[in-house]
Amino acid sequence: MTVAAGVIALGATAAVKAETVLKLGHYYSVEDFRGKTAQKFADLVKEKTNGEVTVQVFPNESLVKGREGFQSVAQGVIDMYHTSNVYFAGQVPLVNIFALPFPPAGFDDEALYAFNADPRVKKIFAERMADANVMNLGTVNSTGDAHMYFRTPVRNLEDMEGKMVRVGGGYADRAMQLIGASVASLSAAEQFLALQTGTVDGIGTTHSSYVRFRLDEVAPYHLEVSFLRIPYWIIMNKRKWDSLSSEVQAQINEAIDGTQAWSKEHFDAEQEKLLTQVRNKAKENIVISPEEQARWEARMEPLQALFIEDNGAAAKELLEIMAEYSKK
Repeated sequence: MTVAAGVIALGATAAVKAETVLKLGHYYSVEDFRGKTAQKFADLVKEKTNGEVTVQVFPNESLVKGREGFQSVAQGVIDMYHTSNVYFAGQVPLVNIFALPFPPAGFDDEALYAFNADPRVKKIFAERMADANVMNLGTVNSTGDAHMYFRTPVRNLEDMEGKMVRVGGGYADRAMQLIGASVASLSAAEQFLALQTGTVDGIGTTHSSYVRFRLDEVAPYHLEVSFLRIPYWIIMNKRKWDSLSSEVQAQINEAIDGTQAWSKEHFDAEQEKLLTQVRNKAKENIVISPEEQARWEARMEPLQALFIEDNGAAAKELLEIMAEYSKK
């Protein structure tokens, strides 16, 4: 082999082993548990692929905004996004199953992870996302219990009448309308100013967001109603995913599994710590009676029928599978 041929051969080898860099965006702070989860995924990808793949993490909507994450991934503007399904319910309406407020009894985080890992569920979501050129890598954490926070006290359904609230979109917005409120569409970054100026009266959000965004300063009344439990997904541009070798795809899937295991191990303690902070920061923590809770839940009954009406047989199947996991 000539020297020139050797150089060409070495160059080809280097090209094959060149590092793949994937850009992953999200809308949380780096201190937020969800931000830590995204970084844990990035660290595990590098570990599992022996440095062949690096995931660059862009927090705080520094790459694209949360509401643009799904579309940006679909278009290949960004490779990956760590996001709540409320931000892509318009493109994949079936994920609205997680935006049906007051989830079934027993549908805790463990049940949510198992539900999303069920082959029947994965197949349904994969087919819908593939239509948009998006690959669902999996659920890596959740909101836990999301509560509601207000500028003035809300103690019952009557207090909700006429309130302007921000809860994230989809069926959560419809739920607010069923209990007499109006809804506002805002990004996470806009919540503080909107509450401060009275543009909105209240929000439904995670303990983490309430603490990190200092929302106690503008929404000091904490209504301890378990409003939603929403999964956070890592999604990827499908063409980009298909371009990876089967070995790398398997390694990324291992990183997803490892991230979920890490999240489950640490999440309960994190949630308890954050709930304590929420209670300490809020001016008043309002707990409604079981009878009042039942009144709120009764207002939600039309949503399941509407979900099936909007989405057909697949929606009915998803609800039936969810019921299976809620009993376990």
